[in-house]
Amino acid sequence: MAAEKFSFDEEKVVVGMYDREIFVFPPGGIKLKSGRISPYYHNQRGMLSLSKKLDANGAMPFARQLDFRRESALGYATRFDEIQARYDHVFGKAQSATPHLAIAAFVAGKSYLWERVPEGKDYGIKKRVEGDYEYGDFVHLGDDNVTDGQSKIEGAAVLYEAGLQPVSITVMFDRQEGAQARLSSLGFEMNAVTTLSRAVPILRANRKITNEHIESLLAYHEDLISKGAASTFSLAA
Repeated sequence: MAAEKFSFDEEKVVVGMYDREIFVFPPGGIKLKSGRISPYYHNQRGMLSLSKKLDANGAMPFARQLDFRRESALGYATRFDEIQARYDHVFGKAQSATPHLAIAAFVAGKSYLWERVPEGKDYGIKKRVEGDYEYGDFVHLGDDNVTDGQSKIEGAAVLYEAGLQPVSITVMFDRQEGAQARLSSLGFEMNAVTTLSRAVPILRANRKITNEHIESLLAYHEDLISKGAASTFSLAA
């Protein structure tokens, strides 16, 4: 029997990220793990819950919130199948995308491994990676977003320590700040449900962001380049 092929509506995912307040432009920007001040933030930790506020004010009724969750899971599943590397399991990088990747792996019919966050307890097995796997199994790592790829390298280290072989990575959102090239140089195949370059035109066409927002993004990436950092963000496409 042929494997099921997945597809998703990227516009629904991108507009949903904005309306669900996952992709936001905080006043004054926000400080990233790298220390940079970004004009926007992508945080999908809360997307599996349903917002009564967004339903009540009409910004995003429950039905569309549920549709957004389905499309997001299908987005992950679609990108899983586009990976050329062979892998045995999907692994959700703790903690921001652990439940999202579990759902996506279920939808895609993939084996799923779960990362246990270190705890200060003196009982139990204390395994960092939970699930049924064998030494040397190949693993596809998943996460919510990627900036320069550092946290994905740290996630891969957890897998190496468990005797597993990380080979590829899928994220929901690529900020396009050098991760693709960096991870590729280390031998990882990477893709994303969507990227900043693809998301911005969609948000502009749906009148979700203004020219001021776009100018802040362009200025941010121009500053990255001027300081010798990487950027592949472009509105030319």
